Amino acid sequence: MQTRQIESLSCGHMPSEHSNFTTGTVHLHRPKRKSKQNVEICWNCSDRAQKYSMKKYNQICLYLSDDGKSIDTWSGGKMSVSCQSWTVRHNMWTCPELTCVNMTDHFGNRWYGKNGGKGMFIKLHKVKADR
Repeated sequence: MQTRQIESLSCGHMPSEHSNFTTGTVHLHRPKRKSKQNVEICWNCSDRAQKYSMKKYNQICLYLSDDGKSIDTWSGGKMSVSCQSWTVRHNMWTCPELTCVNMTDHFGNRWYGKNGGKGMFIKLHKVKADR
């Protein structure tokens, strides 16, 4: 197994604790920046950046937790203060049930979305009254 020695990341921290199957870092590509270089940051800084992007954007892609009680980043960072989820049936043969979600973020904004089930990727939309 090849290991990589990292002194510090672009954020100034060391890589986050991780398993043998991950690096403990996030690679960001920022084509609109003058330097146009890839940036490598730790998971905590990535979670913080995603949290603040929820203020700026009206849509965001995250994950519904396995128990359906929180919205998380892929590294496990909590993005919701409160979260409600429920399942409804529909007639699509690929996914006979949808999980619907209402959640409130750390800034008090409300979000909604639906996906194929708990523990899966979800695209959330900010409630228009909070935009």
